[in-house]
Amino acid sequence: MSNKNEVFEYLIDQLRQQVNNNQCEDLAHEVQSLKNQLRDASALVAELQETIKLMNEDFDRVTNHGGPLPKGKSYVVGEHGPEQSGCRKEDVQECEHSWIIMPGLFLSEGNPNNVPGSELCSKCGKREWDDKEYKPKNDTQECEHDWYFYDKGASMMCKKCGMKR
Repeated sequence: MSNKNEVFEYLIDQLRQQVNNNQCEDLAHEVQSLKNQLRDASALVAELQETIKLMNEDFDRVTNHGGPLPKGKSYVVGEHGPEQSGCRKEDVQECEHSWIIMPGLFLSEGNPNNVPGSELCSKCGKREWDDKEYKPKNDTQECEHDWYFYDKGASMMCKKCGMKR
């Protein structure tokens, strides 16, 4: 009987070794798979970092903030970029507008208030129709004329739209 027990013990040991070998082989395959995933993820991270760098440089160029961002700095969505020196909101003074007539220059902007005869400030670029209370000056628009005499009382002009009669 001892021979049978020895044979059984030998076979059991062989099965255990085979199971351990299979488990080791499975673990080796899993480790290799994880290494491959890590390599792919690292390559993707590097590619994304390069894309972010290019986007920051483009943002920088478009917003005129100067050269590339300092190392370790980046713009976050919703975060304001660095303030330009000498360009603070509280330092801005009101313009003493110098209005000039722009005969339909801005029609391509698609604003319905922008009609031929609209005025533009030659100093700051503000358009009269940027004001909320603006009424279009165009004879195709409805105007409740407010007539007054000019040119020694020989002619009349509307104070609101400039129409003459």
